[in-house]
Amino acid sequence: MKKCIIFAALLIILFSFSSCNLEIPSAIEIKGSPELRLSANLNMGELLQETVDELLASADYEGMPGFSLISCTSTDIVTYIIKAELFNESFDAYDLLPDNIKLVLDSLPEFIPSELISLDTMVLIPEISIDIPGMDFSSILDGFSFTNAKAMLYITGSPIIDFLTVKLKIDDRSPHEYKGRFPSDLTGPTYGGTQLPQGIEIPLSFDGSETKICFSAYIDPNINDKIQKDLLQNANIQIEIAIWLPLELVAVKPLGAKFSFKTGDFFEADQDLFGRESISSPNLVGELIESLKLEIKFNKSPFSNASLIVENYPENHAGGSGDAILIICPLTTSFNFEVNESDMKKINESWPFSPEFSIEFKKGGSIYLPRDFKVTEFSFKARLNYRYEFGGTTGEN
Repeated sequence: MKKCIIFAALLIILFSFSSCNLEIPSAIEIKGSPELRLSANLNMGELLQETVDELLASADYEGMPGFSLISCTSTDIVTYIIKAELFNESFDAYDLLPDNIKLVLDSLPEFIPSELISLDTMVLIPEISIDIPGMDFSSILDGFSFTNAKAMLYITGSPIIDFLTVKLKIDDRSPHEYKGRFPSDLTGPTYGGTQLPQGIEIPLSFDGSETKICFSAYIDPNINDKIQKDLLQNANIQIEIAIWLPLELVAVKPLGAKFSFKTGDFFEADQDLFGRESISSPNLVGELIESLKLEIKFNKSPFSNASLIVENYPENHAGGSGDAILIICPLTTSFNFEVNESDMKKINESWPFSPEFSIEFKKGGSIYLPRDFKVTEFSFKARLNYRYEFGGTTGEN
């Protein structure tokens, strides 16, 4: 390919000189710093949200009871609701009572005397344990914690709910008791609100660790209201947890955090970026370009205290040769990828150039995914310095 390009260029040059009766030069030299800028309107938010949709859809949350994933449509930050239906049953709670208590109640009017209500007799839901997987996206995001995630408990059902107490224990912490009617009304695959419906906030952890929830439900023995027996006979109890999950994360480990892009995500493993089959293969791009800078501008900066890291280790590839290459590019409202003369020389003298990319965050650094996230401009700038001798010798850059 290199020879074809040079041959075509030489034909044009020779034709020009012969038509003008000029002396044919012995070499041609190309120098300069061309720059190309293109405006853009690429919606990165939609593209990245599709990726996250696939990630969440295949996550372990599907092992949760009554799992459903709801996409929020009106938030500034891409946000999801992970809903787990802990309990949803219609049953005859009257049958749960001990036989001796039933004998007493059968001889009484429709109301249950308060003196017969006790913790021993009015347990409507015996203790149930459920494990909630860690919310850390650990397959691609290691060392991050969600910053504005929260979890709500919702209790609803038949009128028996007005007399119900839900006892909830998270991990090994002390249990808490909750009362009240709080319907979530979270149905369907999308949600148009900008916050969760009113419920009972519970202290779940969002640092990536698994959470164990134990819950039970009973009628409070200290209740003063009379309870109709048919409320027990036609009981329905629904208990849900909804996790509000904005895609806004912070690096929490002492050494920070990172997420990586595997080489194979972009091109085949062990394949040289310039298409060279060995260190001796021709590389017109490398010979032409002394340095280059690629810049992608965003309408917003989703990064804080982050840098793009480009690493290339030829020794990790069979037959590879050359020095290791490490390029660090800070990230702001632009994605800057800059290769200086020294690094370009290393690239030309290494094989294969098959880099791996990662974005690294210092501790406290953050990343978030805005819904309105667009690429506004692409720019490419290169410094060229190439000399070709008509005798067939390529000059030094």
